[in-house]
Amino acid sequence: MMSDRRFEVIFRGDVVPGQSLMDVKRRLAELFGAPDAKVEQMFSGRPVVIKRDLDEEAAARYRVVLKEAGALVELRPVDPDRQAANEADRTEQTVPPVANPADGAGEPSGQNTEVPQSGPEHSKAAETIGVAPVGADVLPPEYRRDFTPREVDTSYITVDEPGADVLKEEEKSPPIEREVDTSHLSVKDPE
Repeated sequence: MMSDRRFEVIFRGDVVPGQSLMDVKRRLAELFGAPDAKVEQMFSGRPVVIKRDLDEEAAARYRVVLKEAGALVELRPVDPDRQAANEADRTEQTVPPVANPADGAGEPSGQNTEVPQSGPEHSKAAETIGVAPVGADVLPPEYRRDFTPREVDTSYITVDEPGADVLKEEEKSPPIEREVDTSHLSVKDPE
């Protein structure tokens, strides 16, 4: 019996352990038929929606095809109410479709989803990316811990001049004299 649940295929940039990142990117570029720059956007650290509104079986096929290419994806169930609300305001990236997993061939599935381009017409996605000012809190409140500054006595610490011998005479060990025979070693002139 088929479930009526719908899924999104989400990629966060994770690769199968032991796979080379460069090889995975190359295979994804081939799989999507996309230029390297588009595939590079998938590895930005942000979740990327590979495919939306799939039944459970199709979503599982996508996961298998992408894992074979070296990419680890998450299948996220779509809440019908949330899906309707998100249709009007999509802010997550999408990428070109994977070869149709149903037929096992390397042909694109024909549906037209793509990675947003840069530019003013795509500024909504760009608005969510930024650099925090120096000294800003970058952790959301739920990840922050209470911080209590401690008074640490550093009055006993001293700093010597550069090049100074930092060991006191009583802390130094005498060097151990050893006889090492190097008569069997030779150095060849470079050619």
